[in-house]
Amino acid sequence: MCEWSVLDDYESVIRRLVEELGYTCKQVQEVLQQQYGLGRGSSISSISKFCASRNVHRFDYARIRRDGVDAVVRPAVTVCGPVYGRTMMTGMLRASGYRLGERAVRRALAQITPQYTQMRREGTVRHTNPHVYYAVCFNGFLDIDDPFGKHCVSAIASKCCMVGLQNFIPAWNAHTIPSKGIPDALFAAHLRTARIPPQFFPLAEELAADYIRNGGTLTYPAPFGRDPLDGHPDLQVQKETLLLSTCSYDEMFYDCLLGHVAYSGKVWRHMLTLHVDWSNS
Repeated sequence: MCEWSVLDDYESVIRRLVEELGYTCKQVQEVLQQQYGLGRGSSISSISKFCASRNVHRFDYARIRRDGVDAVVRPAVTVCGPVYGRTMMTGMLRASGYRLGERAVRRALAQITPQYTQMRREGTVRHTNPHVYYAVCFNGFLDIDDPFGKHCVSAIASKCCMVGLQNFIPAWNAHTIPSKGIPDALFAAHLRTARIPPQFFPLAEELAADYIRNGGTLTYPAPFGRDPLDGHPDLQVQKETLLLSTCSYDEMFYDCLLGHVAYSGKVWRHMLTLHVDWSNS
């Protein structure tokens, strides 16, 4: 039996600490001992040998050439557009396993997309200007007070927003908060919980029913708008299939995000029009 075989059950934990958070073997040892109660078999030498045998290692991205940093940052820019500056972009890359410094990311952003850097500066000035707010992308062509229009707008907008949230949350948890640290690292350093099997958690519907039986009341969200296909799940599935065969929600989101730069902003409006037509046909 290998002397570090006791670490097999913690491979995912060790891999995340080392590869994503950049922990040293000593820091990994502290986490395993303090948070998981691991004693025997968790020496620094055992952790080092275990990492070597599993190809778990830190990568010093500070030694990457500038063109290498640009190659890492460029695909990320196509995902977040002009929205993320050096701090959030660094967090986004860190969440993907790239441990780059903010200085290198800032230089790469200014080199790859200087127009985005200027847009962020202008956006900061506009948001801090005490003048009355004005809509930059004002172009209303749907009656939001119409129940049918409200449904179509919310149906597409909410799913597009989920794409942005799925990109934002890992980036936020991995970015550096001045004088505080990295949320992911702070969480790992102060974690005092244990994993509970899912079978011990009742379903939300069961909890709600039990709460109501015990005299509680719940306010259920009212439908936002009216779906003409409500009550026809087969037609709803067919409409969704047709919609996604034309364009994905990722493409719609990026069209909204980059509509005033790389795209014309027509993709989202076109898909919304299709959603309206197919729902009403």
